[in-house]
Amino acid sequence: MIRLISTVCAMALLSGCGAGSIQELQDHPVAKYEFDAPMSYAAAYSLIAYPTIRCFQSAGPAASWYVDSDLLTDKRQGQVNISLTNLGKRYYGSVLVVPKDELTSHVTVWTNLASIQHLGPDAERWSKGQASCK
Repeated sequence: MIRLISTVCAMALLSGCGAGSIQELQDHPVAKYEFDAPMSYAAAYSLIAYPTIRCFQSAGPAASWYVDSDLLTDKRQGQVNISLTNLGKRYYGSVLVVPKDELTSHVTVWTNLASIQHLGPDAERWSKGQASCK
């Protein structure tokens, strides 16, 4: 019984105070980062989504980082979300790519954890074709 309580406490600490939904994360972020990319929203989304998956997605014994990415052509937007799953799903990062005009896209990045606030500058760097994790 003590092991179970210790495991639950450890998982709660690992999950921190992530948002329960994407909307909650966007309404109350720890940090928000915005930039324009000189390309279509679909191209910017592609350049940002793949490094995000490669750099953030991981599985662990108590919790796993999960990256969900969708290019929604009907809504003309791309979205990449970073969450931590253990006893539930909590959101810690979200990237939204929308068209600003025909050949420019606007990217907004919300984060809810100090250790991943570099996601905004990383996304901007990735949109310029520099796909390294650090």
